[in-house]
Amino acid sequence: MFTVAEHLRLRNSHEGDAPFRRALYAATRDDLRQLPMSPQFIDNLISMQQKIHEDGQRNAFPRAQHWIVEYHDEAVGRVVFDMSGAEWRLVDIAIAPAARRQGVAGAVLRALQRRAAGQRAAISLAVAHGNDGARRLYAAAGFQPQVSDALRQQMLWQCPC
Repeated sequence: MFTVAEHLRLRNSHEGDAPFRRALYAATRDDLRQLPMSPQFIDNLISMQQKIHEDGQRNAFPRAQHWIVEYHDEAVGRVVFDMSGAEWRLVDIAIAPAARRQGVAGAVLRALQRRAAGQRAAISLAVAHGNDGARRLYAAAGFQPQVSDALRQQMLWQCPC
């Protein structure tokens, strides 16, 4: 666990966080909520997609840290961050809708950048082309566009040490 800013901290995720992680993941899947299916079918689909998403992250980044973002001791987001290589990887960051646009994600990014700077590590990430808010956030935090494919833009932050 470490403090990001006043009243904002990252702590290790645990099984007791499963309901929060599910609600947070569901809040990011408006695309699935738009399908012309029953609410029960959609909930099951979101649950399956969340499992696939989390299992995929664990398989691709087995040494990554899984953190819950807390603001005033309330869970407001989650971060998956891999510090195992020379270049660190922001695998995933998600902030609950009620906590968005309040500087939480930016504060988390700055804290991760400070930690990386202390180790002279770069941070890479991938962002979906359609996620304009995240792309603006990363650009404002000093991440530079790298290679791109049909779905994602790779971005890189290098320590100005």
